[in-house]
Amino acid sequence: MVTFKLMEVNGNIAVYHYWVENNEKENPDDYGTLAFDMETKNSETPEVAPGDCWNTLTVEDLMKEREWMNQQRKEEGRPPLTDGEYPLPKHDLHFTNYGQMAYVEIKRAFERMGELPKDGGNIWY
Repeated sequence: MVTFKLMEVNGNIAVYHYWVENNEKENPDDYGTLAFDMETKNSETPEVAPGDCWNTLTVEDLMKEREWMNQQRKEEGRPPLTDGEYPLPKHDLHFTNYGQMAYVEIKRAFERMGELPKDGGNIWY
């Protein structure tokens, strides 16, 4: 579980603090920082929260995942993934476990409501 809170908006960039395992109440200073670009809907994690970590999926890993998904679709009688559904990877993917899940929820809320969420969380397990 990750929780997050909007701290400031500067132009297109919304800066959030995020906490691993809803740790804000017990350790309010143990947060990571996530910058969400409202124009591109991309994010950066300039500061990783305690308890979070960086991960990397290589282009090879991403292609294996795409191939596996296409095999599943084939077995279901569905067409292969389009580039819009799963673009061919050109670069390794670097992400943080908890920061990425905060970003997913921020982006989802922003697209659904058309405005930034003030706070929130994401539970994926």
